[in-house]
Amino acid sequence: MYKPPLVIYHKQLGDVLLLEPALAKLASWAGGSVTLATRPGFSPMIQLMDSVEPIPNGIFRQASQVVSFDPRSRGCLLSLTTWAREKRLIVSQKKHLKAWHALFFPTQRRVASDSRYYRAEYFFDVMPCESKMAFRPPKLSRPPGDWHPQSLPENYVLLHLTSAWQRKSWLAERWVATINELSRQGWGPFVITGGGAEWEKQYIQTIVNSVDVEIIDINGRTSLSQYLSVIANAKVLLCIDGSSSHIASAFGIPCVTLFGPSNPLHWHCPTQGAIAIDARKYSSEPKPSTSFISVDSVVSASLLLMNN
Repeated sequence: MYKPPLVIYHKQLGDVLLLEPALAKLASWAGGSVTLATRPGFSPMIQLMDSVEPIPNGIFRQASQVVSFDPRSRGCLLSLTTWAREKRLIVSQKKHLKAWHALFFPTQRRVASDSRYYRAEYFFDVMPCESKMAFRPPKLSRPPGDWHPQSLPENYVLLHLTSAWQRKSWLAERWVATINELSRQGWGPFVITGGGAEWEKQYIQTIVNSVDVEIIDINGRTSLSQYLSVIANAKVLLCIDGSSSHIASAFGIPCVTLFGPSNPLHWHCPTQGAIAIDARKYSSEPKPSTSFISVDSVVSASLLLMNN
């Protein structure tokens, strides 16, 4: 009876998506599916990953091996309650590795630095298995049609302008100027999404109220399955660094992403359909604000992306 490997990783949505190539590599090596233990609410995204299954219900489970990228108590408990001959823990910094981890991961406790890596490639390289599969960026299958909100028009430009880290955000007035200019260039219709935090609602409402063009505002009113479908069906995405840019790339949707304090080296895979605008190009600060990015640079990148 086939026992799938178990991979443990409880992080943000975009981080978990970047694990997908490594999961595909492990599935190819194992000759079957892989079980992923992550946040339960991420199930719709896991459904769109080939050969990946959510962790089954129940207190105890079996696996051919356990590979954890999560050194915290939740990852340790899942390893303890899983019967497997091999149990490994991989962390990116030595400070995350504790002596007591040996009780939960007796096979291996490994420190593998990710400081110079695109995160998806890091996971792929450190996944403990041999495979002829070459690295490729994360990818997702298209969502089912019934996930898509019925009220949206076709060929819309999607705007996702917030993330969980507020400091990543661009100045609202610059988004207003960018949207107005793109509208004059014939872009539209515009749809905007975002998170449910109060600052995000106020920030997005300011933009929606200030532009010269109508924006269909569905901020905070989509489930995860709807959010995935809204991205998958967009003509193009304009966003700051966050889950939306990773998801768009996984669906092959053209995307312009603004980077401020986060580093595109870690969070961006340059492809023909994905453009990163890095505030470091305009500032010598190690973690600059996105405010160093100009409206002209975002408009130019957007037009270039659509003309390719």
